[in-house]
Amino acid sequence: MWKSMPTEQDLQNDEVLKKLQRIENLLDENKSNLLNFNQAAQYLSISHSHLYKLTSMHKIPFHKPMGKYLYFFKSELDKWIIGRWDMEDGIWSMENGKKLKRK
Repeated sequence: MWKSMPTEQDLQNDEVLKKLQRIENLLDENKSNLLNFNQAAQYLSISHSHLYKLTSMHKIPFHKPMGKYLYFFKSELDKWIIGRWDMEDGIWSMENGKKLKRK
C-alpha cells in the first residue's frame, strides 16, 4: 500500500510533541534536583546551624515558596560551591576568587 507524504500539519504536530517531551524531561530533571533543608546540609557536608546562618544572611541560593520551608536546587548549590553563583541568577558572584558587591 502506498504511504502518503506527511502534511505540513503532521510535521508541526511532530515538532510540538518533541518540544513537549523536552519540557517534560526538564521538569523531571529539576524535580530530582530539588533538596530540602536536611538534604542540602548533607549534600554540602555542613551543619544545620551553618546552613541556616548562610540562608539567613542570603549568602547561599535558596527558595522559600510557601514562606516556611527552605528548598535548594543542586545545580544552584554546585554553582555556589565553585563560586559562580551570579547576581542575575540570585545572590552573589565571584570573579578571580574575590566576592563582588551586590548590585
